[in-house]
Amino acid sequence: MHLVLMETNFFTHVTIKSPRSGRILIVRNVQDALAVLTQSWSRRQSEKHAAACQACRDALGDTRSVDEARAAFVEASREAGIYVTERTGSLLGTAPGIPTEPPEKPAGTA
Repeated sequence: MHLVLMETNFFTHVTIKSPRSGRILIVRNVQDALAVLTQSWSRRQSEKHAAACQACRDALGDTRSVDEARAAFVEASREAGIYVTERTGSLLGTAPGIPTEPPEKPAGTA
């Protein structure tokens, strides 16, 4: 019996804050992205959410690329305010408004 890994559905991970629990989640493949979109998303769903669901389903059916599904998932996550970071190449990007450095202490404080 051969076990075939579905490596074609994996993508460079995206880190989000769970819409329901608030826990940090690392989404690494199309199946996980679709599970978050369909099982963990808030009740307020948008066109970007629907487009991301469809992109993931299409990628699973081999009619759309994994990269397109990932991009749609990132867009929906950003719109919903749950996007945290994504890994792109050797750079780690952060969502706008999230500081990457700790704030500086005011002068004269220990």
